Amino acid sequence: MANQYRAHAHAGMDRADDVAEVPTGAREDGSLTIGELARDAGVTLRALRFYQSKGLLTPRRNGSARLFSHDDRERLSLILQGKRLGFTLTEIREMLASRARGCNKTLPIDRRKVLILMVFPAFPVP
Repeated sequence: MANQYRAHAHAGMDRADDVAEVPTGAREDGSLTIGELARDAGVTLRALRFYQSKGLLTPRRNGSARLFSHDDRERLSLILQGKRLGFTLTEIREMLASRARGCNKTLPIDRRKVLILMVFPAFPVP
């Protein structure tokens, strides 16, 4: 099966197309191990463990193995997109929380930061 996510060397992953297919190595329930998700997303195992330690990803456990769900893959995609746009993990967490509450149309983004990112995309914002 073709992989539904397209990996990028430094930007993470995004949707390759609208076809709903199971990523490489997925189990019958659609879960992926940490290694499979890292490879599909183009991130390191350490990055995934870090996001888990910060509460951004919540894989279930099967013994000592972490199993990531489709929702975890979607959250990782949003985390990586937010990082690529220059948002902090705190801001990304707020956006993910808003999305979990059903807020899909607007995001709690600081207008000042968005304007600065548009004008000076190469400069970090406090």
